Amino acid sequence: MASRAFVTRATGNRTITWLRTAWWIPGIAVTGWFSWAYLHLRPSTVVSSSAHPGATYGVWSWGHLAYSDAISLYYAFHLGNHALPYFDTRIEYPVLTGLFMWLAAWAPGVQGYFLASSLGLLACALATTYLLFRLDRRFGWAFALCPLLLVYGLLNWDLLAILFMAAGWSQFRAQRYAWAGALLSLGVWAKFFPVVLFFYCVVSLLGDPRDRAGARQMGVWAGVVTLVVNAPFAVGNVGNWDHFFVFNARRGGGGGILYELHLASALSIPGVDVVSGVLVVVAVVVLIPRVLRGGASMAAAAVAFAVLLLVNKVYSPQYMLWLFVFGILAEWPVWSLVLMSVAGLVDYADAMTALYLSHTHSPAFSWFFHVLYPWNTMLRYCSIALALCGGLVQRHRATRMRGDRERRSLRAHVVLAHVEPEMLLRSDDGSTAASNDTEMHPRVLRSLSRRRLAAPKRALAP
Repeated sequence: MASRAFVTRATGNRTITWLRTAWWIPGIAVTGWFSWAYLHLRPSTVVSSSAHPGATYGVWSWGHLAYSDAISLYYAFHLGNHALPYFDTRIEYPVLTGLFMWLAAWAPGVQGYFLASSLGLLACALATTYLLFRLDRRFGWAFALCPLLLVYGLLNWDLLAILFMAAGWSQFRAQRYAWAGALLSLGVWAKFFPVVLFFYCVVSLLGDPRDRAGARQMGVWAGVVTLVVNAPFAVGNVGNWDHFFVFNARRGGGGGILYELHLASALSIPGVDVVSGVLVVVAVVVLIPRVLRGGASMAAAAVAFAVLLLVNKVYSPQYMLWLFVFGILAEWPVWSLVLMSVAGLVDYADAMTALYLSHTHSPAFSWFFHVLYPWNTMLRYCSIALALCGGLVQRHRATRMRGDRERRSLRAHVVLAHVEPEMLLRSDDGSTAASNDTEMHPRVLRSLSRRRLAAPKRALAP
C-alpha cells in the first residue's frame, strides 16, 4: 500500500513538473485569442465584394469594433497588385514590415491575405510565448493571458518586432552578443521601438571593461544587419525607402500629455518633435549612469519607452501592447499589467467608436469627443504613469533587498572569520555550516555568533 502511494505521488509530481515546464499550454491560450480575433475581424463578403471596398471597410469595421490595419492598408497600398515595397510603392513602415505585408498579399484575395497575415502573426506570438516562457514561466503566462492580444494581435504587425525583441533579449541574457545585436536590429527594422532596448544593452556592456568586446560585437552585427536589410531598397529607390522617416517627421500631432496639458497647442509639428525628443533624450541620459553601475538594462528600457509614450506627439492604441511586454520583461508588478490591459481595451473601444461616429457624421460625435473621450485619454495616460511608477518602486525595492542580502552575507563572513575552527562543528539545533552559502544557514550563524560571544565568559569561569 505504501509503495503504491509512493508511486502515485511520484507520478503526480512528474505530471506537475511536466505541466509547469510545458510552454505549449500558454501557447493554447495565445491560439485561442488569435482564433477569436480572426473570426471577429475578417471582413464580410459584403465589404470585400463592394465597388469601393476600401471605403466600405472602414465604416463597417469601426461600427463592429473589428478594425485591422492589415486589411485597411491592403486596399490603401494596393497590395493585391503585388507591387514590390519601397521599389514600386511607398509604405509608412520599416522594411521588414513592408516585406511581411507583401509576402502575405500573394495569398488569393483579401480573405486569403488576411488569413496568411493572421497565421504569420500567430506564429510570431507563439514564438514570443516560447521565448518568454524559457526566460521565466511567469513571463510566458503573463503574455499568454493578456487580453490585449485579442484586440491588438491582428490590428497591426507589432508582434513581428516584438518577437525579434524577445529573441534578442533572450540571446543577450545568454551572453550571445552577436546574435543579440542582429536580432534586436531586425526588431528595429520591423517597428523601431526595440532601439531603446538595444541602446541600453550596449550601455550595460560598456560599464564593465571585460564586456566591452561584447558591446562591439552587438554594434558590429547590428550594423551589418541594418545594411543587409536596408541597402537594397535605399539604393533601388531612396525616395520610397525613406518615406518611413519622412512620414513620421511630418505626421500631425494630437496625442501625448503635451497636447492634453495644452503645452504644445501653439507649437508647430517640428517644434513638438523637438520638445518631445528633448524630454525623451533627458530620460534616456538620466538612466545611463544607473545602467553603467550594473542596473538592469531592460528596466531602463521599459522606463524610457513609457516616457516616450507619454510625450510623443502620436499615440496609437496598440502601443499599450508594447508597454505590456516591456513591463513583463522588466518585472513590473502584476497590478500594473492588469491596469494596462484594462486601459488598452477601453482605448480600443473608444477609438473605434470615435472613428465610426466621425465618419458617419453622427450628431453624437461632438458630445462623445468632448465629454466622454477625454476620460479615456485620462485613463490611458494615468495608467501608463501609474504603471511606470509601480515599475520604478518595485525596482527600487528589489535593489534595496539585494543590497540588504549582500550586507547580511558580508556580516556572516565576518562572523565566520572570527570563529575558531574547533567551533565550526554544529549549531545548537544540530545543523552544520558545511555549505559556503551562508544565506541558507542563518540558524548556524546565529549559533556560532552566540558561541563566539560566550567563549570569553566560559574561559573565565572556575
